[in-house]
Amino acid sequence: MPTASFAISSRLPLSQRPALERLLFFSGQQYKVRHRIVASIESFGAPEIVADDGTLRVRLSGRHDAQTLFAVSGTSAASPVGAISYVRDRLDRLVIVHVAVDQAWSAEGRYADAHLLLRLLHAVRRIAEVTSGVTHVDFFYADGMARTIKIARVRRDESGVQNQGGGVT
Repeated sequence: MPTASFAISSRLPLSQRPALERLLFFSGQQYKVRHRIVASIESFGAPEIVADDGTLRVRLSGRHDAQTLFAVSGTSAASPVGAISYVRDRLDRLVIVHVAVDQAWSAEGRYADAHLLLRLLHAVRRIAEVTSGVTHVDFFYADGMARTIKIARVRRDESGVQNQGGGVT
């Protein structure tokens, strides 16, 4: 199975709007998790693509605190192949509210070995680790069950080496 590279970024060029629209709104995999998409939209708002300060971002209707990380292919096209949106709905929690993965980068896709979804989840976890007060990240799987990623504070030992903990329950 071929592997490909991608980078994670919080910014996406305006020129990538059509590719981002396809990724977020026209995925061939959406039918598998339709009920979770509807529940997330009812709870947190529908995702909207907006231009902001010369780049694209994903906003949730009715909320202005949503953050999105994009997985961008390492090819010359640098198109979005994944996105993960989250909000801080309580002082102690981030909630992942929307996830989109290009079919070629999904667990069954040509680039499954890149583990795109897992790496996006880890990126949100790293953000939670350095965000004051956040103790966990919740992610609602297709089965409707919440998975909690516990966050341990990043701390340094006497030698300056980072120590971190946490896990998934």
